[in-house]
Amino acid sequence: MRISDPAMSTEALQVLDGTLDTLPEPLRLSKGGAALFNPCGLAVSAEGHQVFIADTGHHRICVLEDGALRVLAGSGARGYADGKGEAASFAHPCGLAMDSEGTLFVADCGNHRIRQVTADGVVSTVAGSGVAAHKDGHTRFAAFYNPCGVAIDGEDVLYVSDYSNNCVRVLSRGGVVSTIGKDVETPLDSPYGIAVHSASGADGPASRIYVSSYHSHSLACVTPDGQVTTLAGCGAARHSDGLGPDAAFHAPNGLSIDSEGVLYVADSGNHCVRRVTPDGQVSTLIGSGQPGLSPTEFNSPCGIAVCSLPHAGACMLVADRSNSCVRLLPMGDGVCPLARLAPSTLRRDLRRLLEAQPAELEGEAVFEVQGAVLRAPKALLCVRCAYFYAMFTSRMRECRETVCVHDVAYVTFRALIDYLLTDETPDELSVPALLDLMMLANRYGVMRLEQLCARMIGHNVSEDTAPDVAMCANLIGSSELHRVASNTMLASAGNENVPIDATA
Repeated sequence: MRISDPAMSTEALQVLDGTLDTLPEPLRLSKGGAALFNPCGLAVSAEGHQVFIADTGHHRICVLEDGALRVLAGSGARGYADGKGEAASFAHPCGLAMDSEGTLFVADCGNHRIRQVTADGVVSTVAGSGVAAHKDGHTRFAAFYNPCGVAIDGEDVLYVSDYSNNCVRVLSRGGVVSTIGKDVETPLDSPYGIAVHSASGADGPASRIYVSSYHSHSLACVTPDGQVTTLAGCGAARHSDGLGPDAAFHAPNGLSIDSEGVLYVADSGNHCVRRVTPDGQVSTLIGSGQPGLSPTEFNSPCGIAVCSLPHAGACMLVADRSNSCVRLLPMGDGVCPLARLAPSTLRRDLRRLLEAQPAELEGEAVFEVQGAVLRAPKALLCVRCAYFYAMFTSRMRECRETVCVHDVAYVTFRALIDYLLTDETPDELSVPALLDLMMLANRYGVMRLEQLCARMIGHNVSEDTAPDVAMCANLIGSSELHRVASNTMLASAGNENVPIDATA
């Protein structure tokens, strides 16, 4: 077994020591603050400033934030109790997932329940009676049996891999639990990890649900209507790369998926991380096949998260269970598709329109850009963008008169307003136009639009545009985009093998 993706650097695999501001020397995650024991689940906040860890062996949830690892919730003893911080209790919490509003959801395996944890550590029960059984219906009366994984789609629908019930459960926003993928022609066998992917984009409804079948050593694809097919894996507990049934896993565990629908698998029994394309092509990213804590070794990896962290850029986090630590692996070229977008806030923002608004927000906002006039509802602009809210509630003349926008092209400002109204970005903009829009989104604090522009630019950067891309990436602090631009410039100069500092 070997590292088969040249974008991965074996020397970069390291153990987080409790800080997101620098890349530390390899240390076990047990020095200072909280220590971990058999961590199984991972989730990362939208901006990457918080890494949440299911500290499964200690029956609690930890968070890596502001240079320290601390306990967010859980007493440290197995039990069941809602409450805040250490007043709450879990029983072998496993999978983690975060919704668009920053609420953390936990598969509380030993309690047969789904729990949620707020940013300040308040724990409550979302679904599950606590009885180990299978029952659909209202969340209060629904029953799970060792739920292990949770995943959330772009519509904040929650999916659960119900391990001992051999099925996937769905928790609707209306509070009803239903079942998919049970009693089908291709049955699930102890589903553990779970990930969802939307064919229409990061904000659309889930079109595919992927689960790792722990005991059948395979990956399955489940459609929302319950059809189950095997994506990859022959069913035997061994290691083999290949396409579909020619590949083999050994007790596959946690899953993470990027925006292109590529799966990353914590292959627990093979002590490695695998990569699986949407058509089922399996390759080994990293892991020697033997348990250990070297730069190329894991020991029963469990949770996995492809994300973007400050000063590290796009990277992979792995909950290295039997090593009781979290490992970090910076990603190489082509990182923009791997970086996690901030979640869409459109639904939440529209809901806020129902709340009382100041009188200043009635009517239209009128902008003049390059001699052209652009109109949009004030209230909608203000719930979507804090910059506009401050402008139109300031009692300055902009509240009553036409707003003259200087030093911005009409097409760029129009694209910003279009995004705020529709949550969509134009797909016909050139890289220079996307750079202008990215910088404008940065100025107005529209983070998700900034990230969307960076992703599109990263896919289309060329030798001619790379210098401007690198300059803009530095200005907004996008290490991923800077790395793509720098690698493009090096490749054009014939220096493809010169490494780029991920923290530049």
